[in-house]
Amino acid sequence: MLALTAASTGCGGRPTPIAPPRPSTDAQRAVATLEARRGGGLDELIARASTATGADRARTVRAIGRVGGPAARAALRALVVEADGATATAAAAALGLAAIEEADEAERATVAAALARAAGRPDVDAAVVLEAMGRAGDASVLPMLAAALAQAPAQAEAAAVALGRFGRRSLPLDDGSRAALLTASEHADAGVRYAATWALGREFVPPPVAPGPDPTQAGTTAAPIGAAPPPPPPPPVRALRARLADPEAETRAVAVAGLVRRKSTGVVDAGTWSRLGADPDWRVAVEVARALAADPRHAGPLADLTLAAWKRGATAPGWIHVVLEGLRGLSPGADVDPRVAATVTALRTQTRATWPRGLAAGWIDCLAIAAHGRGAGADWDGGAAQLGCGDEQVPYPARAALVGDEVARRLAPVARRRDAATALLASADPAVRAVGLTALGSTWPDLADEERRALAPAFTRGLASEAAVEAGTAVEAIEPLLADAALPAWAREPLTQGLIDRAASLLAAEATAPDPELASAIVGVLAGAGARGRPTCARAAAAANPAVAAAGAACLATLDGVELTAPGMRAPTVSAPPAIELGLALDGPARWRVETSAGEVVIVLDADAAPWHVAAIIDLTRRGFYDGLPFHRVVPNFVVQGGDPTGTGWGGPGFTLPAEPGSRLDGDDYRRGAIGIADAGKDTGGSQWFVMHARAPHLEGRYTRIGRVVQGDEVIDRLLIGDRIIKATIEPAR
Repeated sequence: MLALTAASTGCGGRPTPIAPPRPSTDAQRAVATLEARRGGGLDELIARASTATGADRARTVRAIGRVGGPAARAALRALVVEADGATATAAAAALGLAAIEEADEAERATVAAALARAAGRPDVDAAVVLEAMGRAGDASVLPMLAAALAQAPAQAEAAAVALGRFGRRSLPLDDGSRAALLTASEHADAGVRYAATWALGREFVPPPVAPGPDPTQAGTTAAPIGAAPPPPPPPPVRALRARLADPEAETRAVAVAGLVRRKSTGVVDAGTWSRLGADPDWRVAVEVARALAADPRHAGPLADLTLAAWKRGATAPGWIHVVLEGLRGLSPGADVDPRVAATVTALRTQTRATWPRGLAAGWIDCLAIAAHGRGAGADWDGGAAQLGCGDEQVPYPARAALVGDEVARRLAPVARRRDAATALLASADPAVRAVGLTALGSTWPDLADEERRALAPAFTRGLASEAAVEAGTAVEAIEPLLADAALPAWAREPLTQGLIDRAASLLAAEATAPDPELASAIVGVLAGAGARGRPTCARAAAAANPAVAAAGAACLATLDGVELTAPGMRAPTVSAPPAIELGLALDGPARWRVETSAGEVVIVLDADAAPWHVAAIIDLTRRGFYDGLPFHRVVPNFVVQGGDPTGTGWGGPGFTLPAEPGSRLDGDDYRRGAIGIADAGKDTGGSQWFVMHARAPHLEGRYTRIGRVVQGDEVIDRLLIGDRIIKATIEPAR
């Protein structure tokens, strides 16, 4: 049995898994191989669960949950109710994984009933069951989750996260669970406070039936002179405001983000924003920058925060993110606080004069120019200055993306936006052409008919590109065009045929050169193409990759006018195990040493939790695959992502891996320093990986976690888009 200690180490801490006896590699290999076969190995896994013992049985039960489908969930429901405590606990965790596929309402009720029975067993780990309720339960489990908030910290934290998942699933809370969360937000335990604050910030509030004031906005705006004062903010908003003074930085940050999400930043006074902007932890300040940027009335304070962060950013890891986030939110203009223009100008000139030439200085220059462009409006230069910004320290596609952002704002005259899109489309770099396709799509509604005729072939050329980023962006740009019933036949016909042709080539190459992300995207758009797309959708529905098969089924359901069968209600597809030597992961604990342009990071890999992904990481690293690759995505106070040989987010190693999500039993928690695998749906992960700046409970149970940073947290804080891996190596764990 795998178990998790009940003790919490605090908001930023990490629960400690109790290490099980290490299984034989033969047993672990057998389970992993059956798991990778998906539907082809499910019956054998179910049979094995009744005969295996100890850690082998726990892994077998987990594998059933990872495969998923109706038969898997039926077997797990039986184990939850009938098996011994250790097996029932493992089955509850696995049921939570299996039901993330979103079974239909009727089956979710049976899952919730099984979990409710398990919750009453003294030999079952209650926190694991509560976690599964958040992933798989329905409204019937809300009273149990509310009651658990008054239990020991481990159970209370798990229950709060589970209630937060209800918001993520667009399921409303009842009065009892909301009241229990409000109480838990003041809990003595830091982990419980964080989880309750996170849940309150993500509560799903159904829109009102009739137009009227938004209840989440109560008390957030100033009343006109002479008008009655607005009602006080609702209790969840007041609770979030109170947590702005929490002793834990991550709770302060998640409270700010929760107020932004609930559109309730108006309940915070200027003095509190100023104090939070000077927080010792940059992650709090970056959330404040986002909050201030969301309200034009705070342009002056945002400028002050950005300048103050700049004074710390040259030496303190992480503060550069506050500077860049502030610049993204500033728009100088005649009707804007004069501090904005002064700050943007000062940052650009002083950075050039005092900062060392490098990536951070380049990003400041580029974003300052972008801010000036937003303020210029009709006088925008079409992106010429943007493309030459940053002394070429910032990657050219990233500079081009800033131009695309300005085109998408539709503030400049249409002729300038059209010319900017055309210039981007003429680039030799497919990543830049992809930006041009996005720019063309956003400009399309404003173009004259003759301009559309001249530029429309760019979409079909993009579809045919061998570069996934260009083809995928073309798909994204084409989708709203096909959804427009007024699109003329001269445009609709070639776009539809281009989608069909590219989908056919991808499906034909599924076994040798899979690209499930692109194939799924195209098939999804074909649902709007009418009967012409049906044969392609039917072929996709029979694909081996679950993501492609799900897209095909959804397309057919749309074309046939029937309700889509939930992915979890279909039998899992039969797959072949990856052509990777699993022994690379099973031979012993390993560390992944990643030398980057910002410093060195050391990661302990978790082969027990994700043997296929760890084996792939080891294999790719030893082949030098990661050396020289850029970090192409950075979302401050969330993730840093790399591992894509194209540097666009659309690339991979040429193969995909079976998803290996986890639960509390695996020590699965996406806290600061956790390493996960990026994907575009189940079983589409490959070489792309990400590392966490901060805790993100909504990733748990969805993305494969492969390890944790044990050295170099400050390096992670310094990484920007354009930083690179210099050298990655594998070494035995100490």
